[in-house]
Amino acid sequence: MCRGTGFTGRIAIVEVLKPTPELEELVTQKAPLSRIIELARRQGMTTMEEDGMEKVKQGVTTKEEIWRVTKT
Repeated sequence: MCRGTGFTGRIAIVEVLKPTPELEELVTQKAPLSRIIELARRQGMTTMEEDGMEKVKQGVTTKEEIWRVTKT
């Protein structure tokens, strides 16, 4: 059932970016992506890898599996 992976079923790992007026302003101004990401991170954005690592801490999956699916 696991096709040799050791895993069955699926669980979502998600990247969360909550739009804020400050982020919207940077996008409207066509600011460099690095500035947008920097502000988003300061405002609490989490990446798929970070969400995945939280699931590793919870014992849901392994870090190798998270790296496999997030490093494309």
